Amino acid sequence: IEQATQQQSSDSTALPFAEIKSNLYPHFAPAEYVARTTGALIHRAFPSKALVEAIAVDGVDRLEVVQQKHLDAWGVTADAAYAVALSNLEHFAQTITVNPRRYDGRPGAWDLIDASRCTLPNGNAFASSAALVLAPEFMTRFRSRIAPSVFVGIPDRGTLVAWSADFDKRKE
Repeated sequence: IEQATQQQSSDSTALPFAEIKSNLYPHFAPAEYVARTTGALIHRAFPSKALVEAIAVDGVDRLEVVQQKHLDAWGVTADAAYAVALSNLEHFAQTITVNPRRYDGRPGAWDLIDASRCTLPNGNAFASSAALVLAPEFMTRFRSRIAPSVFVGIPDRGTLVAWSADFDKRKE
């Protein structure tokens, strides 16, 4: 993330919002990063205190987190940018196949989604696969394939893993 904000952002701030909006996606950032950007990072709270929900421009050659300077240049509000990013995520999520996996006849199921399974319309691997947890329609479909109630893990921003409550019935 630091690299993404240290790079010159002239490409994404110079383009009109109409041209850049198809590359906006939700993105997780470390919570402490908000202070390090002196509040310039556009973000929302996330239930995990370690993360915030941000927005990123997922461009062909880099990932750039959205800051206030982007919104000012584009003439849009944070709410409008979030709405576009979530809509893009939901649309993209329709292309992802949920593959419930099972082990040796054990009950329960799990699946792992990472960048290797997620290619964006611009040809990039989706670096923020964990953000799929923010897409309500995707999570509904995910639960319908795995189990009505799932545990979700986000080991890093590019990985989402989920498993059913009955996945491991070991008695300990």
